[in-house]
Amino acid sequence: PDTPIGPYGGVNLRQIWLVAIALAAVSMIGYGAIRYFGAAYGNLLAALAGGLVSSTAVAVANARRSDAESGHALMLAAGVSIASGISYLRIVAVTAAINPALLRAVAPALVAASIIAGGAVIVLLARRARGEGSPQAKKPAEKFTLKNPFSFWPVVAFAVFLGAVSLLGKIAADALGAGGVIGGAALIGFADVDSVALSMSNLALDPAQRVPAGIAILAAAASNTLTKAAIAAAFGSRAFAFLTIALSCGALAAAGLVLMLDMAANPA
Repeated sequence: PDTPIGPYGGVNLRQIWLVAIALAAVSMIGYGAIRYFGAAYGNLLAALAGGLVSSTAVAVANARRSDAESGHALMLAAGVSIASGISYLRIVAVTAAINPALLRAVAPALVAASIIAGGAVIVLLARRARGEGSPQAKKPAEKFTLKNPFSFWPVVAFAVFLGAVSLLGKIAADALGAGGVIGGAALIGFADVDSVALSMSNLALDPAQRVPAGIAILAAAASNTLTKAAIAAAFGSRAFAFLTIALSCGALAAAGLVLMLDMAANPA
């Protein structure tokens, strides 16, 4: 059903399941792209497509693959960075479509984070290119085994996680009032940023609500970035986790710096 179910505004099961389907789709796209284009660039193509729907799903899929695809941690982490950069721009696009006046509050930090994410991908690709030209690269390629792209229970578990976190965020927002809106947005952002961007953009049609709404959207984007780092640490290989956490921290640092400079130059 495409309507909220449950207390505190409920949980939209249709939206939650669509994200879960995105996870399965990203896994399948990755499986097919790897078979046709090779492990390295197939992962990037899958991440590019997946980032348009859910960067979190890309992080889950790549973390699961990082153990099986030994030696491809760099490109898998680059895939997460691509998806993250696209997700930041997707938030800007959603905000612009619903409430262009809110862009001033969210676009600078999110664009900065997207630039860092894209720059990191370029650096990683250059590093890989240098590695391919080294004597070690002439050794036989390391084999790996692709996992089943249609693993059912991980998808179900991810959907349950999304629903639980979304409901907790709404409970926090309801219980804590205005301050809880930002905390609730951050909680919901662990699972889904788009819903926060949609709701906050509608809320900020009142000019007085633009600053808190913008902060809530940025908090959701930040918590979603931390989610991808946590996923990498929990389910990915050591090299993949290190790279993904470093890239996530870089994007967060860039966004935070731009936000502080913007607030200093334009105090409310």
